[in-house]
Amino acid sequence: MRRASVVLLMSGLLLGLGAGTVSAQDATPASATPVSSAGVEVVFIQSASSSSLAPVEANALGATHELKLTGHIDPVIALGDHPGHEVGTIQASDLLATIDAEPADPPRAALVARTSEGTEEIVALEILSGAADTEGNIVYMVRVLADDSDLELELASEPVIDLADARSYMATHLFIEDRCVDNGTGEIGQC
Repeated sequence: MRRASVVLLMSGLLLGLGAGTVSAQDATPASATPVSSAGVEVVFIQSASSSSLAPVEANALGATHELKLTGHIDPVIALGDHPGHEVGTIQASDLLATIDAEPADPPRAALVARTSEGTEEIVALEILSGAADTEGNIVYMVRVLADDSDLELELASEPVIDLADARSYMATHLFIEDRCVDNGTGEIGQC
């Protein structure tokens, strides 16, 4: 079930996720509103000093591009919206494991990146897989979305959709939505 707003989790939940899972009683504050009886929604913000977005050949995943985050900051920020604006963190490796675990309903994301000319570009994406490469970069196989109608996030400007050529960016932020924390186990998965 999708919601227009993101539900907050207390920081303790997200700090505890790096070591595994936590129980729902520890994870979900009394004020959190579940999106269903199964879990509550979170947004993850992954930042990097630079990135590249390059077209790829047709593949079994249906990916249109490879997104590489270089100089990424670990841990990843986890953020909710209301009622308390709590924040927390999760290790990038744990976040990557949740993305690959749900191929039937991949998370959607907004890439917000600074170009070398100093302008900002926003790209609406669907993340199909993710992994760390041997150099420590985070590499995602993504599908660029034609518009932002599938995103719950409200974008500050229209997303770039003409991405036939590879792009290089400076400061980069990836806002990943559609992840829920299970009320029963504390595990992260699709909503």
